Amino acid sequence: MSLDSDRGDLVKIVRAHTIPWPQVNEKSIAGAWGVDSIPRVFILTPEGEVFWTGHPARIDEALREVVQKHPSQLPEPVDQTLRDEALALLTQANESLDGGDFAAVLKHAAQVNVEALPDRKVRMAVALLMRKVQVQASDKQEWQAALAADPKSAVAIKKLAEALLAPPPTAAPNAADAADSAAASNPRLVAAKLARAEKAHELEDYYAAWKCYDWLKRLAGDSEAGKAAAARLAEYDADEAISRTIRVQQAEADANATLCLARNYQQAGNLDLAKENYQKLLDEYPDAELACAEARKALQEME
Repeated sequence: MSLDSDRGDLVKIVRAHTIPWPQVNEKSIAGAWGVDSIPRVFILTPEGEVFWTGHPARIDEALREVVQKHPSQLPEPVDQTLRDEALALLTQANESLDGGDFAAVLKHAAQVNVEALPDRKVRMAVALLMRKVQVQASDKQEWQAALAADPKSAVAIKKLAEALLAPPPTAAPNAADAADSAAASNPRLVAAKLARAEKAHELEDYYAAWKCYDWLKRLAGDSEAGKAAAARLAEYDADEAISRTIRVQQAEADANATLCLARNYQQAGNLDLAKENYQKLLDEYPDAELACAEARKALQEME
C-alpha cells in the first residue's frame, strides 16, 4: 500500500525497483485498514480475519503462530511439463476454433490432462475455450457433426468441462477442518462475528450481514450463533429481493477486486498478469458494466 499523494510517484518507484506485487494507492482503503505509516504488514486467516498487523521487522513470531494455527490449504503445484502441454493444446484448440476447424478443436482439447486443471492459468484457458465453443460453435451443424464423428473426443471434452466445474483439490484436505475447528472453538470470535452480522442486518446492509452469517453457519454451525445465522440465511433465501441484492453485490465485489488487482499489476509493469486479470473480469463478470468497460479499454491500450 502506498501513501503517496501523487500516483505517478508510486509508478516510478515500482518500475525503478521492479516491484512485482500489486500496489494500492487509495486513501479510503488506507483509512479503512488503519494504515497511517509504512511499511505495514497484515496477516489474514483463511476466514479473512486480521490475525496480526504491524511492522515487518516484528513479524517472525506472528508468522510462526499463524502457520501453527492455520496449516497450508494450497494445492500442490501442477507439474510444469503437464501445465505447458495443457496450455499448448488449448492454444491450438482456440486457433482451430477461430479457423472453423471443429474436428481439430476436439482433437486438441481432448488431449488436455484434467490433472493440469488445478493450475489457475489452465483453468482460465479451459473456461475461455468452453465459452468460445458455446458462442461460436455449439449451435452449428458442423460442430454437431464433428462430435458425432469423434465420440471418444466428445466424451473427453465433456469430462474436462465437468472437472472444470469441480473445485480444485487441496493438498491438505484436513487443513480446512483444522481451521474451522479453531474458529468454532473461539467464543469471542464467534460472538463478535454475530454482533457484526446483526448490526449490518439492522442497517439493511444485507450483503455485509450475509457474509458474517455465512461464516458463522459454515464455521460454527453447531453453536447457538451458528444456528441463529442459519435461520437468518434461510430468511434471506426466502426473500427474493434480498437474495438478488446479495448476488449483485457479491458479483460487483468480485469484479472490482479483480479490476483492482489488474490495475496494480499494470502499474507495476507486470503486463502478462494484468492482461490475465482483465480478461478474467470480462469472462467471469460480464454484467459488471463499468469494470468491464475499463478492462476492455486497458486491454486495447496494452495491445
